[in-house]
Amino acid sequence: MASDDSDKSKTGRLVAVTLDEASIGRTSRDVEHERAVAIYDLIEENSFRPGGHDAGPYALNPRIDGNRLVFDIRLADGAPVIAQIVALRENPEVIDVPLPAADTIRARLGALSEQLAVARRDHTYPRKPPNAAACHALGCGYVARCWGH
Repeated sequence: MASDDSDKSKTGRLVAVTLDEASIGRTSRDVEHERAVAIYDLIEENSFRPGGHDAGPYALNPRIDGNRLVFDIRLADGAPVIAQIVALRENPEVIDVPLPAADTIRARLGALSEQLAVARRDHTYPRKPPNAAACHALGCGYVARCWGH
């Protein structure tokens, strides 16, 4: 679906995400590509109103500062709006998780992406599981918020 450029100037939208390469760094070509796709998807379709601020459009500049993840939120013209800071654990536990081969991951993600596109097109994509028990079975962490349990 093509987007109109005039939509991008409206308030309440995120129009730019710029990663701080000095703190976040660069990785493999595949990871860089996935980052670019994720940022593109985020910018294409979003609603963004940080901390009740009703202006915009906005630019997000995430960075790592010591043991904190900083979300520097500004207006598109660079004027500061708010910074949200997430403290990272001081002594994180590092666990090696074996991953399947990259080709296997790509094939599975491609199939899931296609299924999701079809479900969205056909309006059969549910907003949430049918009941709280289904959320529990999925290991969802939002059962209380969605179902009031």
